[in-house]
Amino acid sequence: MTTTVTLTPRSAAVLAVCGAVLGAALGLALTPLATWADRVGVPVPWFLDLLMRTPRWVEVAAPAVVAAVLGLWVWDEWRKETLSLTVEPDGLVVRHAGHGRYVPRTQIGTVHRDGDDLVVLDERGGQLVRADADVLLRRAAAALRDAGYPWSDDGDPYAAAWTTWVAGRPGTPSGADDLLARRRAAVAAKDHAAAQELAAALAAVGVAVRDRRGEQQVRTVGVR
Repeated sequence: MTTTVTLTPRSAAVLAVCGAVLGAALGLALTPLATWADRVGVPVPWFLDLLMRTPRWVEVAAPAVVAAVLGLWVWDEWRKETLSLTVEPDGLVVRHAGHGRYVPRTQIGTVHRDGDDLVVLDERGGQLVRADADVLLRRAAAALRDAGYPWSDDGDPYAAAWTTWVAGRPGTPSGADDLLARRRAAVAAKDHAAAQELAAALAAVGVAVRDRRGEQQVRTVGVR
């Protein structure tokens, strides 16, 4: 059986409805707010003044429509940055930040939660996938358990091995410092594609990487 875990249209509808309600409430409050502003000498922006010259229903409906559209935009941006996981009998299809990857089941050693991230490791502890699952984490974990994947209820089996990256630390594999410096710059620039490519390059030289409180943390694959 195949199961897909992703943000649903229902969540988009919820954000749109919440936005519409808040926008309508703002529209209803415009006249009282304008009256108060006039009394205390605060200038009313021209677009609000223009809106209050329209029929009452327009004064309420226009902010509701704008806020509903804003809610849908927020949902779309959220969807782009959040995990989409398809659990198949023979492997996982992981889509995140505009990129997709297939991970064969035979390569997977363990799957676990790390903060809001879903992490897939190979048998040696190499990081095959790290993706922000956000509100989908519980559903993703349930789908993986139901399909018989090796989910770790105890979290990261390598939790004690993470250290904050410092260039030149003894034991760092050759070439890793340069990749880590470039990845840090990509993360700062919000270049998710480059950051993912550099994480994959780091995995190839035996280094797993994650971000915590604005710092890169690393561990050498296979070391606990």
